[in-house]
Parts: sequence; structure tokens; C-alpha cells
Amino acid sequence: MNNELLKVNIIFKDLKFFSASKVGSGDKSLCLILYNALKKRKDIEVYFNEDCASNNFDIIHIHSVNSKVFSIIKNANTSNIVITAHIIPETIEGSSWFDKIWKPFFTIHLKRIYNQAKLVIAVSPYTKQKLEELHLKPKIVYIPNGIDRDIFKPDPKVRSYMREKYKLDDKDIVILSVGQTIKRKGFDSFVKVAKSLPQYKFFWIGGIPFSFLSSGYSEVKRVQASPPPNLFLPGPQPHEEIYKFYNMADIFFF
Repeated sequence: MNNELLKVNIIFKDLKFFSASKVGSGDKSLCLILYNALKKRKDIEVYFNEDCASNNFDIIHIHSVNSKVFSIIKNANTSNIVITAHIIPETIEGSSWFDKIWKPFFTIHLKRIYNQAKLVIAVSPYTKQKLEELHLKPKIVYIPNGIDRDIFKPDPKVRSYMREKYKLDDKDIVILSVGQTIKRKGFDSFVKVAKSLPQYKFFWIGGIPFSFLSSGYSEVKRVQASPPPNLFLPGPQPHEEIYKFYNMADIFFF
């Protein structure tokens, strides 16, 4: 390994059939947060989506389950492969209308990918439990996702700007949720609550991951076409814009 700087290559490859990934992706945002955090360290030389075959990295940190991962690992010049598991077999339950058919094959695919690693990072205790049930070969550790507190912090100017942009009064109570616009993420419940509390403003930030293959697609499209007056649906947003919505909001709906 490099005696001076630890060379780390962070890899993220979009699943191209995810329509929401074209604009905004929570997993990609987390990769960028990690990348920016490591850039501040003096003992690490960090890269993002660099060619693993033509460079000698000490660690390759993968955040994808794209099939391209196999060729990336095969051509890598190191065996120090770390994979952060953002996705488990249960992730697809309720995400698409064919999830019950797809899940067994997707489980095999995930196991093949995660078994390529020397270390697998679980982003929650639940994820760690489910990964352990797969009887993977590598060690599994729990490390929660981080946030950049230099960006995600109260900013009165941003709050005022966003409220002016959406024609909101300073006294309006804004309730925010961020995630894929599907039933599994609670979008249907969010809409019901918005209808029952017309005195509040509701914002849902996110896109439909599998387009017309998503579970409840027609219902989501109906809401998008004619939302309640107090429900705002700006769609998926770039990583650099998300913090503005958090600044605008008063309550986070999780």
C-alpha cells in the first residue's frame, strides 16, 4: 500500500433503467458527500469513478449493484474491495408490479456482487441483519450514512429564497419528505395526510424509479396530474439542490 497517501477510488454506476437516477439519486448523493469529506483529509488521495484497471488504488469502494461491478472488480489492481450495501433483496418489495417474480433472481445477483468484496458496509442495523441472513462470505459492518454539515445547516437566506420561489408565506408550516415516489416509501400515506391537513404545505421530493413498471404507477401519475392544492411535487432534484428544500421545511415526514 502507498506509504504516503491512501489512494481510494469511489465507484458509483447508475442503474440506467431507474428513471429517477437520471436527475437525482440518494445513493449517488451519499457517494458525493463521502467523496467531498475524504478530499478534506491530508492522508487520503480520493477519486470518483476512475478507471480501476489503469490505476493502482489501495481501496476500491463500490456503491452500486450494477452488473458492471463484476468487470470493475475483475480488472482492479487490488483485492481491497469494499462495497456499501444500499440495496438488499427486500428493497424491491413494493417497488414494482413484478417484484415477487424478480426477487429470487435479484437476491442471487446481490449475493454474487457482495461476495466479491473483502468488506461489506451495511447502512442500517436492519440492512446488516438482512445481509447476515444471506450468509455472505465477507465481513459485514454497520456504518450509517453521513451528511455534510457544512451544507445541511440552517440558512435563513435560503429559506426565504425557497419560500418566495414557491409563493409561501413565512407563517406557512412546510412538511417535507424526500424519496422515491412509490408506495413502499410511503407516498400514498403522505398524500392522505396532506388531504387531511389542508392548513399545511406538503412537499415530496423524488421521482418514480422504474417508470411505468413501478408499483402503483397509475395512482402516482394521477396524483401528479392533479395534486391537492397544498401538495407540491417538484420531482427529483440534483444533489446540490436538496439542502434548499430542507431549509425551507419545518417538519420532516419520515
